[in-house]
Amino acid sequence: MPLAIGQVYHLLCRSCRPPKNKFFVVACVDPLYCFLINSQPTGWQASRPHLMRFILLLPAAEHPRFLRHDSWLDCTSVNEDYSAEALEDAFRANNACYVGDLSPEAIERAGASLQVNDVLIRKIRRCIAESWT
Repeated sequence: MPLAIGQVYHLLCRSCRPPKNKFFVVACVDPLYCFLINSQPTGWQASRPHLMRFILLLPAAEHPRFLRHDSWLDCTSVNEDYSAEALEDAFRANNACYVGDLSPEAIERAGASLQVNDVLIRKIRRCIAESWT
């Protein structure tokens, strides 16, 4: 299955401390950048309204295949734990790691947010914003 914007994978997040399974959302395919889905914003993020503009609510009702409760798409940073090849290898080894796609509504909200996102590094923002339009 080719990688595509908005696909969601449940994989080990090696950059988390301690490492744990997380939902990765494909934000850009080439190069591969992923956003992470969190159960809630951190206290540090929640206390910064500027950042909260780019941490988007993902209603569980829009994502019943993989969310059990409302969660948050963190568009303030990208995760680079996996290359495109490594993600494709993980899928070939266990296709259950692919859990679905963001809803069209979530993709629309994220795309709008990315157009004004000023916290991502410019080259990353440009790659991602072009992919989501």
